[in-house]
Amino acid sequence: MRKFQLQMIDGKELINFEWKTSKKPIAVIQVVPNFDEHMEMYDKFAKIMKEHNILVVGTDLRGIGESRDESDGSNIIFDKKQGWSKLVEDVKNINTWIKRYHSDLPIFVMGQGLGGNLARAFSIKYSEEMAGLILINTRDYNYHISNIFLKYMNLSQMIFNVRNDAKFLNNIRAKRMNKRHNPLLKFDNQWLSSDWKFVEKYNNDPLCNLKLSWSAFKDIAVGNKFISKNSNNEFITKDLPILIQSGGLDNYTKMGKDSQKLFYRFTKLGLDADFKIYQNLKNKLLEEEVNEVVIDDIVKFIDKYKDNY
Repeated sequence: MRKFQLQMIDGKELINFEWKTSKKPIAVIQVVPNFDEHMEMYDKFAKIMKEHNILVVGTDLRGIGESRDESDGSNIIFDKKQGWSKLVEDVKNINTWIKRYHSDLPIFVMGQGLGGNLARAFSIKYSEEMAGLILINTRDYNYHISNIFLKYMNLSQMIFNVRNDAKFLNNIRAKRMNKRHNPLLKFDNQWLSSDWKFVEKYNNDPLCNLKLSWSAFKDIAVGNKFISKNSNNEFITKDLPILIQSGGLDNYTKMGKDSQKLFYRFTKLGLDADFKIYQNLKNKLLEEEVNEVVIDDIVKFIDKYKDNY
């Protein structure tokens, strides 16, 4: 694994990771991580991809992982202004870097959760820059509800210190995510994976336990409204292949139902989408103990479409 810095358009330095293959690679996966992740968590997945001659590149987004500012404390702050737009353009800048150094390779953009939302926004604006889109446990959003939520977040910016932990919203999220816990197991975040060693490691990782600030929630609300508007999704190239993967035991997507709604949205727009649900798996599909079929579906998807780019 190689770690390096890249400067974004606004001067922000982001930490990037690259897992090179020993043989000539057949494709690149550009990973867009979730807000509760950092790229070193993808090391095991990237090494598996190396065995299939697939190069993996990913970025600790602004506000998370090694790219975050220590002055932000334990809160996630994407930027003072226009955080969502800057996140999307960061994905574009990394994509441009990949094209510069691997110009002969197709790029498949992969995101989960917030990363999936960013990958969707990227595909709306720049679908011609990618060979395929892989969305892991990514939800669909209702446009009208998203618009109401954004109005609430705009109001909150005038009431609360935008850099502070949005405790009210974070607590609601945690309560919903932690439903259906086994009460006999005395640890949090069981909803993430059936691999208890991973969950324990996650719970003890300070970079996984950051709190979304009021500012970050507003940025997410801006993104939700953007990706939920049907007229925006119509800008996605019709022949862009899309793989949607979801866990049948994932609380975040309501047992995969919200990911299925996203699949229906795409198919109604005439997009080339495929939906896979894994009945006994949870949120972090790449961290489940028995996830060979998940990995196999990703490899088959890339192998099928790599020559179409």
